[in-house]
Amino acid sequence: MRAEPQAVPANLPQSFEVVVALAEAKRDIRLQMALTRDVRVTRYEPGRIELILEPHGEVDLPNRLLRALLDWTGHRWGVSLVDAPPGPLPPTLHEIAEEKRAEERRGVQNKPAVQAILKHFPGAQIVQIEEARITPAAEAAPTEADEPPDFTDHEFSDDDL
Repeated sequence: MRAEPQAVPANLPQSFEVVVALAEAKRDIRLQMALTRDVRVTRYEPGRIELILEPHGEVDLPNRLLRALLDWTGHRWGVSLVDAPPGPLPPTLHEIAEEKRAEERRGVQNKPAVQAILKHFPGAQIVQIEEARITPAAEAAPTEADEPPDFTDHEFSDDDL
């Protein structure tokens, strides 16, 4: 008699990125960092993860992840270490984030205004990119402290100059 496969609950994390976000939400920063930098995911489905452990990764990482996922989701997971497949390895989440930042820098660096600044300041580098926060006009109305003083009825003496 064969055992029927156990149904996987629909409320399980639907991606590895969600598992990492869950580690962050549960304030398990050590696990979050290890999942971001020390593993390459070869297969993910809710309830099952196959990964390659980086050489510098902690050997107990799969067991720590199993215990955490059981605690967080109430469901037993399968976490397996697999051998590297032939060809290029899947990237770590850290590598994906680094490539995204590099792509943003390349995009910003190609803007004419930025090229002019970089030309004017040899050796300058784009270190960080932040989006401008534009305040709606209604919220940006000047306050009394922002307005210049009114000197229309003021007589100036030599001491004022």
